Amino acid sequence: MENLYGTYESIRYSYLKRPFETFAFRNDGLAVGSRLLVFKDSTFQLTTCSSIIEGNWSTVDDSLLLNIKTHVWRIDSLQENGFNGRHPIVSDIPMGYKITNSELHRTLSYIDSGETRTTHFNLIKTSPNNK
Repeated sequence: MENLYGTYESIRYSYLKRPFETFAFRNDGLAVGSRLLVFKDSTFQLTTCSSIIEGNWSTVDDSLLLNIKTHVWRIDSLQENGFNGRHPIVSDIPMGYKITNSELHRTLSYIDSGETRTTHFNLIKTSPNNK
């Protein structure tokens, strides 16, 4: 397995390719705008459109496991008041990504209005990091 340290960012699908990816692979969504920093000291920082998530990472076989220690909203008013009264949850279950060459992949399935939906998180390594 190659050196995992570095910066990973969401794959930037073009406006023409995004509908094709959604239709061809039966995706309900492709997460965009995420950045994951993986540090040598086994810590990480994941920034999404709404959250900043930090903790420790480890690997098992072909998977990167993110053990979350803190999870906060990026927007001050949400951090203070919550979203519909809810705040981010720090789970005991690690967030897992499958490692494929210089890419990380995660699939999240959930129920929305009685229908099962799937969102794919695809991150590609954009730069090494020696911190």
